Amino acid sequence: MNKKIILIFVLVFILFVQSNGKSFINLNENLLESSISNSTEPITSSSSSDGSNHTPIPTNSSSDGSNQTPIPSNASSDVPSNASSDVPSNASSDVPSNSSSDVPSNSSSDVPSNASSDVPSNSSSDGSNHTPIPSNSSEGSNNSNEPVTCVIYISAANATTNSSGENCGSDMTTNPCYSYDEALKSCTNQNLTSSMTFNFGIGTFYLSNQTSNFYNQAITFNGDDSGKTYIDLSLVGNNAPFIIIEPETSVTLDSTTFTINYINFINLNWANSVDINNSMMKVDTKQSSVDIQVSHSSFYQMYFGSGAGNVAGSVFNLQSSQIAININVVNTSFVQLKGAVGLALFGQGVSSTFTSCTFNNNNAKYSLIQTDYSFNQIIDCSITNNVALSFIFSLNQLLTSKPQLIQNSVFTNNRMYGTGSLVYFGNSQIIIDTTQFYNNPMPSVWIANSPANQPSTIQNSQFKDNDADYIVLAASGSNVKLTSNDFTGNEANTGLIAASDSVLSLTLLTFDSNQATILSTNGTANVSVDGIVMNNSGDFKFIDCTSSTITISGENDIEDSEISCQQDCSITSTSLSCTSSDSSSDKSKTNNNKGLSKGLLAFIIIIGIVAGIGLIALGYGLTKHFIKKRDGYQPIQ
Repeated sequence: MNKKIILIFVLVFILFVQSNGKSFINLNENLLESSISNSTEPITSSSSSDGSNHTPIPTNSSSDGSNQTPIPSNASSDVPSNASSDVPSNASSDVPSNSSSDVPSNSSSDVPSNASSDVPSNSSSDGSNHTPIPSNSSEGSNNSNEPVTCVIYISAANATTNSSGENCGSDMTTNPCYSYDEALKSCTNQNLTSSMTFNFGIGTFYLSNQTSNFYNQAITFNGDDSGKTYIDLSLVGNNAPFIIIEPETSVTLDSTTFTINYINFINLNWANSVDINNSMMKVDTKQSSVDIQVSHSSFYQMYFGSGAGNVAGSVFNLQSSQIAININVVNTSFVQLKGAVGLALFGQGVSSTFTSCTFNNNNAKYSLIQTDYSFNQIIDCSITNNVALSFIFSLNQLLTSKPQLIQNSVFTNNRMYGTGSLVYFGNSQIIIDTTQFYNNPMPSVWIANSPANQPSTIQNSQFKDNDADYIVLAASGSNVKLTSNDFTGNEANTGLIAASDSVLSLTLLTFDSNQATILSTNGTANVSVDGIVMNNSGDFKFIDCTSSTITISGENDIEDSEISCQQDCSITSTSLSCTSSDSSSDKSKTNNNKGLSKGLLAFIIIIGIVAGIGLIALGYGLTKHFIKKRDGYQPIQ
């Protein structure tokens, strides 16, 4: 009986599977087709579906989404060594507290007497973060007359008991918010957060230890156009005040803008100088666009940590692995920043432009601007009294049709610890135009691995009273042109211009009163020279050549005695030749029958001097010997 029941149960189960199997299969097929149809192709490094002008980042850039790019330890053998041990622990003493009159001071004369009342009573120091501020695409739906942008006024002088209300900030006089925290709450309460403008009055406003997370929003900070609006970051701890992080659900149409006008940001981790490796603004994106605009502002007295763990903080810490982050900074100063690397800008996948900016009295273990896979322009800027291995250290130029640019800028009284250069560009094309390098006890320009088909150019510039191993270096397969430049009063141990394994063109250059060899080459450098003027060079040579090929053409103020050729050096010229015999020269080969070469004459003179000294020594010894013999002689009795 039990067997019959079991058999009936099995038959019923088989019939059930046969009748429903097709429906299970069809369901699975529909899910598969749905997942295929809804999937999107990965965005390549050269495409952007939003039609924006943002430049894609090469596919071999980092895509791990990390907030920091490690300092490149082996990117190039020519990368300056990180002689961090030479950085004194009290390096900030090199930065005068009131060093620059063009940088707003946080002195009480500019800050109202009740500035301390700007500190939010509910400010938090526990390190907690703000909840991410939502971007509301449907804002204003309850009232069609509501503005799209939330405009809030913030004032310490005009704050009243109503200033902390839910909807404060409607005007600067009667209903301002008293702090940024309250202003942010006001926009959130009004459901107006996709576009927010915060207008600060004159005074000092303290940011609490909170983080404002923005994404796919338009944010504007406006200060008073008198330049007397200060945002004090002394209460900020481990949290970056402003963060833009792309979520996993982002799309290429997402766009975040952050605009700063007439704001002085001061005192980030300055009083405590705790090694927290914090930044003022952090951006981490891939496929969405970010645009940062800064005008008539300053960043003053900020400490970003020692750089332990190969990462460090910055004013702007910008990282993107696909679409370049755009940052444009105008009429802005960076003063008394202290830290490790990229104090003003530390970026990967960035397109940056600094125009009419001041970098003064900053102290960096490595650099003030450091970028990878990026594009940079420095225009009409003043770089003065800084301590760093490099002002700008740029590796791996972002793919673009135009070169990076330093134009009409001045580098004065900068110095370094260890080995570096004010300007370093690796695997990039750079134009340095109408720029002055004055009184810097460090190298001025170091170019490595520049593209062979796109030469880097230094033109219409002046190098005066600098003192270093070299002033300009072309290395590691670079192609560099120097045109219409003046070198005056410089000292260099290796040579004013040094070339190693590179192609170098020197045209229409003037050298006056320099205490150095002008051109030093080695490692199969290929150099062309045309239109050189030398004045007051003393006994220094124009060329010290080793394992290189030098082609001299046109009119040049150079003599044979100013050309020194070492091993495997070839000089091609219709009027000049080497002064040594262990090299080749087109002219020297045709003049061998005119007498002894200068090198041979020098050799004979040296041999003669040595022989003379030997004869004198021999004569002295023989004289003593014979005197002794004479004194010991006894006549026959």
